[in-house]
Amino acid sequence: MNNKNLIGIAFLVVAIAFAIQTLQHNPVEARPTIAQETSGFEFARLEVQDNDSVTWFVGGTVNNRTESVIATYRRLGGSGRGTFPDLLDQIGSGGWNLVQVTGNTWIFSRQAS
Repeated sequence: MNNKNLIGIAFLVVAIAFAIQTLQHNPVEARPTIAQETSGFEFARLEVQDNDSVTWFVGGTVNNRTESVIATYRRLGGSGRGTFPDLLDQIGSGGWNLVQVTGNTWIFSRQAS
């Protein structure tokens, strides 16, 4: 490797380390966007990782975790078998309406309370 490549790699490593350090010291706060505040709607998305793992994001939340379909279903108040269709029914019972499905991402909206 020549000196230009080593300097480039060193710069990249320092930049990544700085970015990680900055993110760790400045936690992101979930705030609704102006569009969400003025429209009277809130939005959520369900990201399906595989047949039994999902992540449920509401608004700008950043502390969500990927968990099983059954665990998400139970956390949202479900008491049935906990299949994927049961999860979708439970989301709907919370007032959420399906807006769009793109790949493994399901977008929902509901009237803001």
